[in-house]
Amino acid sequence: MATLVQLFVSFFKIGSLAFGGGWAILTLIEHEVVNVNHWLDGDQFRQIIYVSGFTPGPIAVSGSALIGQKVAGIPGAIAAVLGIVIPSALFPMLLFYFLLKYGDNSHVKGTIKALGPVAIAMIAYAGYSLGKGVFVKADWMLIAIAVISFAVLYFKVNPFLVVVGGAIIGAIFLS
Repeated sequence: MATLVQLFVSFFKIGSLAFGGGWAILTLIEHEVVNVNHWLDGDQFRQIIYVSGFTPGPIAVSGSALIGQKVAGIPGAIAAVLGIVIPSALFPMLLFYFLLKYGDNSHVKGTIKALGPVAIAMIAYAGYSLGKGVFVKADWMLIAIAVISFAVLYFKVNPFLVVVGGAIIGAIFLS
């Protein structure tokens, strides 16, 4: 039972700091799950996040469900998902009330403006943190990512085809 409470509290803390969305808080999830509670090791965490990226819905919710299930079965999945979702439901209502009441305050405006760059930095760090486990095995992947990004942006290649192609290439060359 203590593990269910720990899962809920850990994911509630993460959900409370979810500025920038799911990808931005992956480093918070990793810190809590891998470094603080030692529920998973780094490779297990990355595998769960990779799978979560391909499931429907927000990655934080999918990831929390998979992590909770790995730690404590179905009750663990429920505890983790509730922990990450409840703040996302409550805090916007509180923020809306707060902005209606104090939105003209210069300190509040400055805080809101500062959240954008913070979210971008957290997303960039999440990409670096998750990517370092992949790039250690094959440095040529950095070149592949640059070429693929160029193809998607300038030749309008369908991103779905890129994902399917990447899965096929990974299955062939990285297994």
